[in-house]
Amino acid sequence: MKYNLYIAWLIASVATLFSLYHSVVLNLIPCNLCYLQRIALFPLPICLFIIIFFQKNHWATYILPFPILGLVFSLTYFFQKILNCSSCYFSKTLPFGSFITFILILVFLIPRIRKEYRISP
Repeated sequence: MKYNLYIAWLIASVATLFSLYHSVVLNLIPCNLCYLQRIALFPLPICLFIIIFFQKNHWATYILPFPILGLVFSLTYFFQKILNCSSCYFSKTLPFGSFITFILILVFLIPRIRKEYRISP
C-alpha cells in the first residue's frame, strides 16, 4: 500500500516511453484511437510524479479520470480490431497491452484513494 503510487508512476512512465519509442524511433504512425489513448496516458507520469514528490494529499482523485478514459479508449480500440478481423499481430496486442496498462494503473491508484478518503473495501 505504501508504494502504490510509485508502481503506478513506473507503469505509466514505461508505457509512455514505449509509446514514444514506437512513434519516434520505429516511425509507426498512430491512429486516431491511439492518439486518444495517448491523451489519457501522457499526463499520468507527470501528475503522479508531482503527487509523489510534493506529497499532495487527495490529488490521486483528480487524475483518476485519465486511466478510466484510457481504459474506455483501449477497449474500444481492441474490440474494433477484433471485429475487423485483421491478421496483423500488433493490431490486437498493442490495444490489449494498453488495456492492461490502464487496468494496472487503476489497481494501484484505487487503494490510495480509499486510504485518502478512508473508504472501507
